[in-house]
Amino acid sequence: MSEGDVSAPITELSAPDDFGSRGRAEDFTGKPLGKVVKALYGVSDEEVKSALAVQRETGRKLGDVLVDRGVISAEQLSACLAILVKKETTFLSHAFLSPLKRHWWGRHTQLTLESFVVTLVTLALVYRILGLDESGLISIFLATAALTTRFNVVLADVDVRNEAVDILAMFIGMFLVFVGVGFVGDSDSLRDGFGFVLDIAHINPASTLYERNFGDLRSILFHNSMVLCSICLLAFFYRGYAALLTLAWNACVWGLTLTLLFKQSFTVGGADPLVASLMGIVAILPHLMLEAGAYIIGAVAAIGISKALLWHRFMAPRFRLEIRRSALVMLGALVVLLLAGLCESYWAPHVLGIIRSL
Repeated sequence: MSEGDVSAPITELSAPDDFGSRGRAEDFTGKPLGKVVKALYGVSDEEVKSALAVQRETGRKLGDVLVDRGVISAEQLSACLAILVKKETTFLSHAFLSPLKRHWWGRHTQLTLESFVVTLVTLALVYRILGLDESGLISIFLATAALTTRFNVVLADVDVRNEAVDILAMFIGMFLVFVGVGFVGDSDSLRDGFGFVLDIAHINPASTLYERNFGDLRSILFHNSMVLCSICLLAFFYRGYAALLTLAWNACVWGLTLTLLFKQSFTVGGADPLVASLMGIVAILPHLMLEAGAYIIGAVAAIGISKALLWHRFMAPRFRLEIRRSALVMLGALVVLLLAGLCESYWAPHVLGIIRSL
């Protein structure tokens, strides 16, 4: 591996006995920087000891000394530090340092159950025990913090298809919790716990979603584009946490919207409740799925750009490759967002109009 290339998988780098026969990312967590640079980049004991002597004399950071002496590059130092700080962020996230199941069905089941349990426990603690206002919104942020460690492991997969399916599994786990909340909660409790979420998503649990007014395509595209820009900016700076927060937010909006739509279908006069509920889901679900997909895809693209800027030398071949790949992913997000706008401005009002006429 060349000096400026820090993109090689850590799992395929040879390491000394301190890290086992083959170095893994989790093996480096919490280890001294000197041992990490020796394991990853073949820095000799003499070079590390010499740099440590300079550190004791000057008080400078060891990494800065190694870079100034030309032992490692600035990009390599950034990669080492990124590995060293990859620790659990909460008590719950400690369990997510364990490896995922090898078989795809086991891995997806594991991710769904983990997301479900963490979201359910967090919501129960904040809402039932602490009794806080806006407990739903607070729970989204806390559950996201607990699941970020696992989400970063998912993003480390070099296969984009595996990443997408694993992210979907995590989404399903969170989504099922909010479906349950929508079913058991009445109008007042939902307003107390999820008032901010309901207002942003234009959901009124006291009225019917069938009466919702949809804007024209231009206004919808402008609003959704501003949301996408905000999400991408957050993902650029906060990476996995911001992307997972977007996932949790959409799981909450989806779960409450579709559940309330199903419940309210029994109040629509003149129409069979089952038919009304199914038609309502057919009307709302497409643009919800497309919007959520666009936001998540955009967040992943922003994370790729953020990592390329910090982990690779500017305009190096690897840098250009990562930027080009992220730009294509971002273009895909914009296409999906356009499809979502078309569905919301034309398809949803048309189907809901049919329900009202029944």
